[in-house]
Amino acid sequence: VAGRLRRGKDPGLTMTPSDLAAFGGALIDAPTSRITPAERALLFTPITEKTRNMPPLGLGWRVDADQKGRLRWHHAGGDENSRPSLVLYPQLGLSLPLAPVAKRAGGVPLDGERPPLVPPGPGLYDVGHPMMVVE
Repeated sequence: VAGRLRRGKDPGLTMTPSDLAAFGGALIDAPTSRITPAERALLFTPITEKTRNMPPLGLGWRVDADQKGRLRWHHAGGDENSRPSLVLYPQLGLSLPLAPVAKRAGGVPLDGERPPLVPPGPGLYDVGHPMMVVE
């Protein structure tokens, strides 16, 4: 998985949506997993209680279920121009990168055009975020 670590005022990890999907896939219990079951438990076992505004939190990950009761782990990043998210459905083996197009103030995309929405596939109707084509 390729990525670039940002340091300083706006620290974080920068990567393409494809690399973000691969990163998520490496966290799920599968032949391609890059972490041990103990490391997975450390990341995704809730350490906080659910509140009115926040699901339980694992180590940096929200841990909850979608509207159909499917276990979901999710994390969102963000900077002044975008808010990428990664949603994992561990029991389904799904890693879903959600990468909104960077926007200027007022919600107008930098190129002035609205991106087309990608219709959700079977079983993905309540991820909670619209998926957009990002190239």
